[in-house]
Amino acid sequence: MENAINILIDRQRALIGAKDYWSGKTYRDMIDGLSSAEALSRPHPSMHTVAELISHVVEWRKDTIRKILGDRPNPLRMGAKEDWIPNGELRERGWEALKGEFYGSAEQLCELLQDKDDHFLRESPKGLDETYHFLLDGLVNHDIYHLGQIGISLKLLALKA
Repeated sequence: MENAINILIDRQRALIGAKDYWSGKTYRDMIDGLSSAEALSRPHPSMHTVAELISHVVEWRKDTIRKILGDRPNPLRMGAKEDWIPNGELRERGWEALKGEFYGSAEQLCELLQDKDDHFLRESPKGLDETYHFLLDGLVNHDIYHLGQIGISLKLLALKA
């Protein structure tokens, strides 16, 4: 894993939109121009809104940040309230605030990793068997997966318009 930490940082930043990314569209491309109404609109009754997807990505990123900082009194679990915050709560929070939290958490994660080396990636957060490499690589893949969902959601919303 030569320089793997820098590769993970670059992938995270590229995916957000700081650089061109292999997927063609980045989060910045997809969400920056969305109005609050668009972000909070359900593209199909059985699908999440873009705001719900962004919130979900933020919560898992914040959980990873807490693990890196060694502060994980209650690690995030699938199915927890914070895993999928309801659209009504996100509406109250505000779309612009949610986007700010999204971008801020991505930058915070990258800044935390900048002072780390590849040895860090072989370590595990306190109380877990998974390595930081496993968690951080998984986080990037998680973000890619939900970026694809956002792309589908936006296409469906455009059909409804």
